[in-house]
Amino acid sequence: MTLFALPILILLMVSSIILLAFKRWKLASTLVIVMLLLNWYWQVCPVRIFYGEKTTDNTFRVVTYNIYPLVDSTQYDKWQQDMLEEIKRLHPDVLCLQELHPGMESMLESGLCTYYNYSAEKTNLGKYMKWKLYSRYQIINPKVYQSTVAIDTIGLTEDYKYTVGRRKIRQPYCSTDIQLPSGDTITVFSCHLQSNGYSTIRRSMKDSELWFNGLGRYLSAFQSADKIRRWEAQNLRQALDSIGNDHPIIVAGDMNDFSRSESLTTIQGGDLFDAWWKGGCGLGSTYSGFGLHLRFDHILYNDRLRLQNVEVGKSELSDHRPLVADFTLNR
Repeated sequence: MTLFALPILILLMVSSIILLAFKRWKLASTLVIVMLLLNWYWQVCPVRIFYGEKTTDNTFRVVTYNIYPLVDSTQYDKWQQDMLEEIKRLHPDVLCLQELHPGMESMLESGLCTYYNYSAEKTNLGKYMKWKLYSRYQIINPKVYQSTVAIDTIGLTEDYKYTVGRRKIRQPYCSTDIQLPSGDTITVFSCHLQSNGYSTIRRSMKDSELWFNGLGRYLSAFQSADKIRRWEAQNLRQALDSIGNDHPIIVAGDMNDFSRSESLTTIQGGDLFDAWWKGGCGLGSTYSGFGLHLRFDHILYNDRLRLQNVEVGKSELSDHRPLVADFTLNR
């Protein structure tokens, strides 16, 4: 249902405006109330009059960023330099990167290693992409995870069954404990859950084909990806439960899903909050490929942390934009 949340809210808003124009006050008011309740339930568009709090010396910044390049290999060197400058401008203390392409490993990774004192173990996603966590502060006990939850692969294509087999061995997230200058420790999960494959299908289509020519392929890919993503979310939730909730926890990454989706609801459980919904303003779109504007990237946190500020970066170096959140410990 969250896939259709925004169109439904827009329809209710337009209907309310039309009814107001015809002075149908009661019906218009009813639709506005319904719209506000649905917006609250689906967590589509938070509105904050006072945006953010004053940062302090104890504030630390977390950034999650899917950096899939929008250039060909001949432009990698300039792209990597621009990406390094963008990351330095954002100045994160903890950086969660997704979709590091093999061609980026030279300048970008070497540059980040000089900028950050610590990095988590590289975690390969298949043959081509990987994700990685960088930190200014000491990393303790980095972990990768195997599947602990069963999945029914009936209805999945061979490609998706291959994906499931690979991710039983290594789930698409890792975690590490990070020791802050205060001596306190936080646990950070860096994630990249199963993609819906829309951009992959669009890139495989001929230039002369219209988007709806691939409608059947989109639907099939979405159904398969959604099943895998819900399975990954269940595994991630078990990993979160295994470490407990008695200290600060952050879950950040490209979730490839909306707030209040089954996957996000599973991950959040009853103890994690969505940073954008708690402190953002507006739709907060982090993905803008092929004319789509969606909030697929999320930073979740528990009540041992206090959110100071959250924003979406303006960089257009990738089809995703960075999501930035500032925290302090909630003592």
